[in-house]
Amino acid sequence: MKQNDKIDVILIKNPNEPEKVTVRYLDEMDNFYIGVLVDEPKQEFDYHKGETLAFFPFTDDRGT
Repeated sequence: MKQNDKIDVILIKNPNEPEKVTVRYLDEMDNFYIGVLVDEPKQEFDYHKGETLAFFPFTDDRGT
């Protein structure tokens, strides 16, 4: 990824359903990435459009 690339991120927080949002990639740290939320989530995740968040890659049992 390059800085300012837009990528899809899935937000997960109980009791919400997982929700896909767009994030503008900023940087990579040791075990996570940092980006700025481009979309306003439809559910309450305690993140809002324009805020910075940390996220990490996830692989499910199928390897996707």
